[in-house]
Amino acid sequence: MKYLYLIMKTKIKVVGYIRSAQKENDEEINKKISCLKEVFNKHEKDWDVIDILVDNGYSGRSDDRPGLKKIMSGEMDYSILVTLGYHMIARDVLLYRKVYQLLNSSGKSLYIM
Repeated sequence: MKYLYLIMKTKIKVVGYIRSAQKENDEEINKKISCLKEVFNKHEKDWDVIDILVDNGYSGRSDDRPGLKKIMSGEMDYSILVTLGYHMIARDVLLYRKVYQLLNSSGKSLYIM
């Protein structure tokens, strides 16, 4: 007798994040978004991209950023935060540690390109 097992694979919910201290024009922001999308495309079988958050014109030394606040608030349902580099999250080691610990304690991962 043969048994057929159907395994349903659930995609991992992912959020992209971009930050720029100086207000950049749309072309520059779109280049960064394109870089994120390249990574998303490589993982399209496994990842479900929920959103790409952009904090344009915000310092990395402060957590007073709309996108970062949304990420840290717990209001978004995601498992992996994808960003272009550590500097997108924070320019300050203590702030980076705060964000990392919050992600880690809530079972989320940080994917740095």
